[in-house]
Amino acid sequence: MHTIASHLAVATLIAARHLGYAHPLAAAQMAGQSAGLGKTTLALVILIITILAVMKSAVRGLSGLLSLLSELLRALTAMASILFISALAIAAVLIVLVHH
Repeated sequence: MHTIASHLAVATLIAARHLGYAHPLAAAQMAGQSAGLGKTTLALVILIITILAVMKSAVRGLSGLLSLLSELLRALTAMASILFISALAIAAVLIVLVHH
């Protein structure tokens, strides 16, 4: 998957790891928890990437639905226009027939 979401997730993971090295106490805590943190972080990154991929496909489906609705509204507008013009023509013919 070549999207910005995967690159952003990896960059966030790398930045989070490097922030721990700035403070000695935090670095010691990260060193002690590195085995459990790695699995948890990996699972979290995979979960975030999966959610972003699902959202991407949902947006694609929604855009297809919106384009379909747009075409439907265009057809309904054309039909309403023809119906209105036909009603005006029938009304004009009836008015002419009633007055004669």
